[in-house]
Amino acid sequence: MAAPIHRKITRWIIDHLLWDTTGAAREGFWGGLWATRKLLVAVAGAALLTWWEWIEHHPPEIALLALIHFVFVLAAISLVVHVGRWFSRGDKRSSSGSQPKRGD
Repeated sequence: MAAPIHRKITRWIIDHLLWDTTGAAREGFWGGLWATRKLLVAVAGAALLTWWEWIEHHPPEIALLALIHFVFVLAAISLVVHVGRWFSRGDKRSSSGSQPKRGD
């Protein structure tokens, strides 16, 4: 039986955005930082965007604005990750089809 779509989306977000260990052979604290690098970039990007608008907004508004910036930056990162994975899959498909078979 196929998994429901919300579970697929949740699994993709966890595996590719929140805790991505690809390319990391490290363990411990530095491995954890590497695994959460996209999340940390989203927090830093949201902090930068919020800092630029700090003077224009009052404290209750700035909290909502920071949340909106975080969601926006995380969505942009997820789009880049998805497009990157899509193009890397396309390269694998095209290269495997153009190679001659052994024994021919």
